[in-house]
Amino acid sequence: GGDSWAADNGHSIEFAGMNYDTVCTPSNALGKAAEYALLNSTSAWVGPGCSSSCIPVAKLSAYYGMPMVSFGAMASELASPADYPFFFRTNPNGELFMTSLAAFAWAEGFDSAALLTEALPFFSTLAEKFAGAFESLGGGVQTRETFTASSLPSVVTALANVKASSAMAIVSGAYVDAGEMLFSNCGELCQAASGSAGGGGGGGGYVWLTMVTFYDDIGKYSNSARANMVGIFSCVDAYK
Repeated sequence: GGDSWAADNGHSIEFAGMNYDTVCTPSNALGKAAEYALLNSTSAWVGPGCSSSCIPVAKLSAYYGMPMVSFGAMASELASPADYPFFFRTNPNGELFMTSLAAFAWAEGFDSAALLTEALPFFSTLAEKFAGAFESLGGGVQTRETFTASSLPSVVTALANVKASSAMAIVSGAYVDAGEMLFSNCGELCQAASGSAGGGGGGGGYVWLTMVTFYDDIGKYSNSARANMVGIFSCVDAYK
């Protein structure tokens, strides 16, 4: 935990023991952050995780001079040190991240991709950033598919459409429940490649480019013998 890290590195940090789930709602995040600040009960904040909640809280942190560290916000707006001088994050600017992901895919020889994301603005925005960068390099986006965690049929349909598109790479993004449903039902789309890197209608496997997947068990798919996935995660300067 953070307290043990602090002790190991010669720092003394007392955790206030306050944990509040903003449910990615800006008003909830701003209200609770203001409450903590006015009570003078904290010296720094960890979170929120969603960009929509982080932006108003980051403005409040600038006013109070309160450092904050987000573990999930990827909004490009938050990259401005002039507007958000006390904001830090453990993951990258979303626009730069998706541009890099597109460049990686193109450099690896994948000239076609399918977008497969949970039906949320966060993921659709990131997916379009990838699409714009990928197409500017000469790549083609074969299909754009979305699904919901509460609907297995939507997952099955999205996967079928991706398979039919013959895209070489699959760019996916989902939160925990939707990610589990996606990778639990991906079937032959998750099977290891035989020969060429991408499926592309050639009978091989498919390469998955995982933009952001908050799914703890993804390793059992990306590291197993039956999978051919490239998981590029926001906090890791490597791919596996």
